[in-house]
Amino acid sequence: MGARSPTPARGVATALLSGNESCSLFMRPQAENDAKTAAAPDHPSIFSRQEWREIQRRLKLSARQGQIVCLLLEGHKIYSVAMVLGISPDTVRAHLRRLYLKLGVSDRLDLVIRCFRESRHLCRPM
Repeated sequence: MGARSPTPARGVATALLSGNESCSLFMRPQAENDAKTAAAPDHPSIFSRQEWREIQRRLKLSARQGQIVCLLLEGHKIYSVAMVLGISPDTVRAHLRRLYLKLGVSDRLDLVIRCFRESRHLCRPM
């Protein structure tokens, strides 16, 4: 028996990845990424811009972490967060894993609860 011929899918993948070219299945042109990121809300509708900035500061969130948490607070799932921000779902999951470790939470519900706890510190009795 001779060597197995590559399957069509394997041949396509080999052609895509040959040489110094990188696989661009999940990559978008930079201008498209910038436009998608610009379309992302800068704060969740349940908080004012000022409140959200303070929550981000108190939780020490990076700009990207803030965007992801903001979209989660708006009810987005991992795939829609990825589409809005122009990144892969795996990248969103990686950001979430780091956020969970950073904030000492175990899932998205705990993350949302943590944001609301921080917002309570912003309320001052009159």
